[in-house]
Amino acid sequence: LGDGDRGTMAWLRSAYIPWLGVLCMVVLQSRLSRAAVTDLYKPENDRYGPEKSMVDSWVRNGNGTIIFLHVHKGGGTTICQMVMANNFKTPPPVKSKGWMGKNCNPAKADKPVTWDASHASQMVEYTKKKGGLQFWAIESALPQELPWAQVAMMGVIRQPLSLMVSHCGIGPAGKVNKCVETWANRQLNLYYVKTARKEANDPKLGSLDERKYLELGKERLDRFSLVLPLERLNDAGPLLEARFGWKHNDAREYRSGTHSHNASATPAAYQKKPLEIIMSNSEIAKKLRAQSKLDQELYDYACALFERQLQILETGNAAPAVAAPAVGSASTAPRREAEGEAEAGGGSETVTEAE
Repeated sequence: LGDGDRGTMAWLRSAYIPWLGVLCMVVLQSRLSRAAVTDLYKPENDRYGPEKSMVDSWVRNGNGTIIFLHVHKGGGTTICQMVMANNFKTPPPVKSKGWMGKNCNPAKADKPVTWDASHASQMVEYTKKKGGLQFWAIESALPQELPWAQVAMMGVIRQPLSLMVSHCGIGPAGKVNKCVETWANRQLNLYYVKTARKEANDPKLGSLDERKYLELGKERLDRFSLVLPLERLNDAGPLLEARFGWKHNDAREYRSGTHSHNASATPAAYQKKPLEIIMSNSEIAKKLRAQSKLDQELYDYACALFERQLQILETGNAAPAVAAPAVGSASTAPRREAEGEAEAGGGSETVTEAE
């Protein structure tokens, strides 16, 4: 080789070999990432793993749907903003009073086949008729029958008393206001009511077996592709990308609604003082703790599910399994019928009074 050729070869080595190294690292990281994602769906890590693998892959490939349980004041607006940033097709906004037709919620005219659906098939048909929606929200109690193995279910759950603070705030001069007093004297267990079954909103709930519905709420959360504690939303990006392919997944960039004034903080960071003021009233505090007991248990269960998934994704090592709902509750394992339907690409869950 001449001097000119040697110079050219040296330039090529200096210019391309470092990039080759970077490319190798990217490929290696990609393989590691795929392996970690696969770990999420292993049956030994998630008893519903195969079903979630199927519906989540449809979502990542652009031909699946996420149905989102949105508890008011629970981060739903932020999630909806993230969904739109990821170019997911959502229900078109419609001007109306109340919650319908906004924040990724269906229009009021579609409520009978979405929020109030009596059969899972109605929810699936609604999704198709609207041009193949990729995401829509339910801001009421979940219907009895859900289209398991046909859509991915997702939700955000918030520490119950922080949820109450977000609703009520604090009265003048730091006094407990009427809203807080009302919450302290009513049934405060919103989450297990919303996750378990629609009839749980019935005033007669006190005469029913509340533990049964709580365990059913846990069972449903087990089957959700993803349930996020609002207080950990800033850490959920890797799971949102792994399960649903969301590239825009930093909640701090999309903080909206209740928390838009403080995008850099988690809700607990700027609600601690009002909650401390409220709980300093021993009589109110005692009532609130008693009334939110079931909600707190369901919240703790959801947090454990989230932490386990995050650990599997980050380390490839499964954390100890979250205890399954108690024997004698609505279900302690996937029903044989549901398993068979999942293999065929369909399936739903129906809860009857006899269960």
